[in-house]
Amino acid sequence: MTRAKRIFAYLLDTFLIWVALVLFMVFIIAPVMILIGDEFIGKLLLFLSILFFSLALVVLRDWIFAGRSLGKRIFGLYVYDKESGTPARRGQTVVRNLLFFISGIDGLVLLATGETLGDRMARAIVVDRQEAAALDAHVRDNPRTQEEIDTANAAIRTSNRRAVLILCAAALAFVLFCSVCAGLAFLMLHVQTGTEEYAVAREYLVNSEAFLESGAEEDDLRFTSMERSISGGEYTAEFGFSDGRRYYEVICHKEDGVWVVCRECTEFE
Repeated sequence: MTRAKRIFAYLLDTFLIWVALVLFMVFIIAPVMILIGDEFIGKLLLFLSILFFSLALVVLRDWIFAGRSLGKRIFGLYVYDKESGTPARRGQTVVRNLLFFISGIDGLVLLATGETLGDRMARAIVVDRQEAAALDAHVRDNPRTQEEIDTANAAIRTSNRRAVLILCAAALAFVLFCSVCAGLAFLMLHVQTGTEEYAVAREYLVNSEAFLESGAEEDDLRFTSMERSISGGEYTAEFGFSDGRRYYEVICHKEDGVWVVCRECTEFE
């Protein structure tokens, strides 16, 4: 029964996290993206914000609500320390959720054994209201000695150190991954903006009537996107630009080995 409640509690927590994420995007990220105006930076901000906000909610969902997530509270579940039989510390609840990136595997482990890998790592158990009451009664009737308390605390500290090492390793891997992605993005941007077709498209845009009437300066112009294609032996390159207030798209064709702007294709609204 507890196993089924845990699954429903997890699904409810996931739904609530998605709701919080949508509200965060609509009321915080979207206005910031509008103020920034740069499409590339806006997309990068959106990606990083979604990533960090969602991960923070997943890992801290129990810690935020004093040891029990909203899903656990609704389904009457409690997190207890496996060794002492007392309510788990907030640090243990955080450790339990650190393995969020293998949630699918953890779900199968839960179905098979009744506990997750996070439970084992944090030395914690999840119980229903009746089991929690029985554990509290047992602790009251069998108070622990100071030696037992010290042993349990030492075990928790060891578990927490192990969890911190795992988290640091995961964080380091994530930072390295982001650094590689950022480096590749910068390299691709440099390659794209160093081509003949890019220079042709930008020069055409800067001298266009639409851009001159916008009142923007050339320094305000930012390259936002590029797409290349070939059809019937004809090379095409589509470039996106933004001056912070307006978006422009310039389309170039390669004719007789020379890149020229397709004036019929390029129209600024």
